Amino acid sequence: AIRRQRQMCIETGVDPKNVLYGDVNLDGRVDITDAVLLNRAVSGSVSLNAQATKNADCDANGDLSGNDAVVLMRFLVHLENPAACGKRISICTL
Repeated sequence: AIRRQRQMCIETGVDPKNVLYGDVNLDGRVDITDAVLLNRAVSGSVSLNAQATKNADCDANGDLSGNDAVVLMRFLVHLENPAACGKRISICTL
């Protein structure tokens, strides 16, 4: 499964070592502007590039949905402990 994930990342131009879950605007930080952009992407009002789309998948299920926005907002308002959701809101380690 890991080999397939890496192959998919190479094909899409996304380096799994550079994924920062929650950093939708690709500025190196996870903040409220990322949540706004994520909600706009989920609603279809903006399109994201491959890296931003991977970063926006905060629940790490491979799909961009409202649940990703919920996970990100819970992290931002400190309802999600960063240690508890480290695989969702941190550097991807495939």
